Amino acid sequence: IYVTHVISPLPPVIVPHSCQLASAMGALLNDDSNDLADITFRVGPAEEPVRAHKAILCARSAYFAAMFRPGGLNESSADEVRISEHSVPAFRKVLEFIYTSDVKNLQEDKFQDIFEVICLSSEYMLGELQTLCEKTVMTAINTDNVCDCFVFATKQFCSPELQIYCQDFVIANIDKLRVDEHFRSVVAQSPCLALLLVDHVSGNHK
Repeated sequence: IYVTHVISPLPPVIVPHSCQLASAMGALLNDDSNDLADITFRVGPAEEPVRAHKAILCARSAYFAAMFRPGGLNESSADEVRISEHSVPAFRKVLEFIYTSDVKNLQEDKFQDIFEVICLSSEYMLGELQTLCEKTVMTAINTDNVCDCFVFATKQFCSPELQIYCQDFVIANIDKLRVDEHFRSVVAQSPCLALLLVDHVSGNHK
């Protein structure tokens, strides 16, 4: 005799949505008390304190993993790390991305502020943040700001993708830019930019 047991289906497992996780991580970072934080960064000339959690930083960034690895750099056993060459807002945006994989309202920032985040993301080996910043800049490029982007991408920071985008934009809008005093001044002060444009046009027509 065979007895058949009817097994009721198990209730579905509810996995927290990634947005909920990001929100929780953001709240952890922005917690004023931050009792669980175990590292303080002294940021900017005023050495403003910004607290964080070593475990999260190490899990998300190879740079911080090397910094805080036991027996590694001097900072590995330190309670404080000084970052005097960068601004507090830019550093906080880097931490926001490390904790939440996003940066809110990045598109509202000035280009110079985003450029600083790009430099930090490269230094801290955060390729996804660098890409996010570059894409944000690209969506906002116009004839008034393309010169600043071009200079940044070619002279201040090596960003091939942003450089190529700027070159394509300049070439597509050359009739308007060639009579723009700011554009003419920038090219006159940096002849290498003109050479890059010529090389780019030549390469596109080969």
